[in-house]
Amino acid sequence: MKKILIVERAPSPVHGKAAGNDHPNKNIETDANREKLFSPITEFQITYRNLPHWQNPGSVYFVTFRTYHSLILDDVSKQILYDNIVYYSKTKYDLFSFIIMDDHAHLIIQPKSTDPNLFICLPEIMHAVKGYAAKEIKKHLSLMWENADMEKQRLIPDRIFQGEYYDRIIRNDKEFYNTMDYIALNSVKKGLCKNPYDYQWYYY
Repeated sequence: MKKILIVERAPSPVHGKAAGNDHPNKNIETDANREKLFSPITEFQITYRNLPHWQNPGSVYFVTFRTYHSLILDDVSKQILYDNIVYYSKTKYDLFSFIIMDDHAHLIIQPKSTDPNLFICLPEIMHAVKGYAAKEIKKHLSLMWENADMEKQRLIPDRIFQGEYYDRIIRNDKEFYNTMDYIALNSVKKGLCKNPYDYQWYYY
C-alpha cells in the first residue's frame, strides 16, 4: 500500500513572493516534522510543503531549485555550488548530471541506500546541497562587499536559495535521456554557448 506522509507547512505567501520563504511563521518547524522530513525512505511517500514531493526507494529524480528572489549568482558563487553538489555525490546520491544557471540549478540524482531497504530522502539531500553552499556564498558576498558603503552592504541577501524545490521521479529510459538533453541544452538556449560541453558549470 502506498504511504502518504503529510508534513504541515505554512500556506504559500502572496503571488510574486518566493514560495515558502516570506510567511511570518516561516521559521516554525517542529522536531516531529523535521524527523519526518529527514527520515530514510523505505516505501513510496508523498510529502507536502508548498509543492507535493513524491519519493520512491531506488528512484532517479530530476530536481530543480532556484535562488531567493531570483538572485543572480556570480561565477564564484556558481563554483561554490558546483563543488558542493559534486562533494555530496560521494555520500548522499549518485550524480548523473547537473547544470547551474544564473538563478537556478537542475540535477539528475539517485539517492544512495544506507542499507538494502533504506534510501536517503530528498529533503536531507537538498538541505545538504543548498545549506552549506548558501553559507559559503554569503561569506563570499560579505567579503566582496566588506569595503563598500552601508547602502551597498544592504544588498547582501539574507537567503541565497528558496526553501522549496521541484522534483520529479524519472520513470523510464526515454524520460531519463530527454531530461539529460534538457539539462545539457539549458546554456545553449540562453545563448551562453553554442556547445553545451563548453559551459563551465555543466556536469555530465
